[in-house]
Amino acid sequence: MRVSQQEIAVCGADGTVEARIPAEDPCQPLDWDAAGRKLLYSGAGVFVWEAGETTKVAAHVTTRGRLSPPGDRVVVGMHVPGRTGALGVFDVQTGEQLAERHFNETVNDLELSPDGTLVALGGEYRNVYLLDAQTLEIVENLSGHKGAVFSLAWAPDSACLVSVAVSGTVRGSTGRAS
Repeated sequence: MRVSQQEIAVCGADGTVEARIPAEDPCQPLDWDAAGRKLLYSGAGVFVWEAGETTKVAAHVTTRGRLSPPGDRVVVGMHVPGRTGALGVFDVQTGEQLAERHFNETVNDLELSPDGTLVALGGEYRNVYLLDAQTLEIVENLSGHKGAVFSLAWAPDSACLVSVAVSGTVRGSTGRAS
């Protein structure tokens, strides 16, 4: 994949451009679905590209987003005027917002578990929140970092989550409330 300010070029294994996704505004790729058929990207909103068709899913500006494993929902970190940070869950086909949760801290990173059940959110106040991926209800608040959490990664089986903070601390979690 190659990215310019106005276009995302989807390339094959040999580097040949297979598709070009034009954008009206500067854009940023965010995630692929598990099958590699849908691309989530942001620009002046949140978009899903599939087989030459682009669908606007949400009008929010974001730099973080993930497609659910089946590709039917998208979870995005949103910039909401008057609020510090928020998460939203949207239906890919209809654009309907299914859930929203506000936080008193910036959403630095978010990752959807590979099994699609949990969202991990890393924030500026040393916290990692585990949320139900459909309702965005907090399942667990993992603390212990000594600085803002900026990177998250799930194990392929969703059994372990690793979080990294600006302080250099790396923490592992089972990813499930006890």
